[in-house]
Amino acid sequence: MIHPARRPRRNPGLDFREVRDTVASPDPVRRPTGRGAAPSSSEGHFELMQAAHNAGLGSVTDLMLYHSPLRPFFGLRIAGLTPITERWGAAAAPLDPETVIKFELVPYGMAMGWFIFDASQRLNMPVELTRAAMPEDGFDVRALFLNPRGLWQLSHFSDGLGPTGHEEWGSPAELLRDAHQSGYIFWNPGSVDAVRLEPWW
Repeated sequence: MIHPARRPRRNPGLDFREVRDTVASPDPVRRPTGRGAAPSSSEGHFELMQAAHNAGLGSVTDLMLYHSPLRPFFGLRIAGLTPITERWGAAAAPLDPETVIKFELVPYGMAMGWFIFDASQRLNMPVELTRAAMPEDGFDVRALFLNPRGLWQLSHFSDGLGPTGHEEWGSPAELLRDAHQSGYIFWNPGSVDAVRLEPWW
């Protein structure tokens, strides 16, 4: 559970269903999965690095990246965001969740980590991510907490085992980015409470 002192009031203008769908969006960066696998229509990491350089923005590792799957970026005016290709834009700082939802963008990498964290703060909702939307064999959860030492902690919970470990970091976005890129893409509030502490078989 996120520490109450870090929680602003709930934002009624942000719809959790839209946030959840954004978090569960397909990975927009091309990642072939085997011999003969068809690449997606999105640019790969190298192409994005080159596009950011060509736009005079430096390294993509220092930028927030956003994909626009439904329409080209060129012609859109989004404060703080620079188009680097037809479907990709970059920003020096995270866009607020309302902007991401309004323009139907898909954050990538660190931008996704900040999107999840900022949305949780605005919605006053704990972050509980799972690998499956409705798992048949029990929940495998990554949950964000602020621990007593003031560090953000991503705790692991597995069905039949309970808590199984955690990582600590000063940045909640980095923890959430790593969890999301590891396949924890479904935001399931209450999934920690649904974890069974004893094996069901």
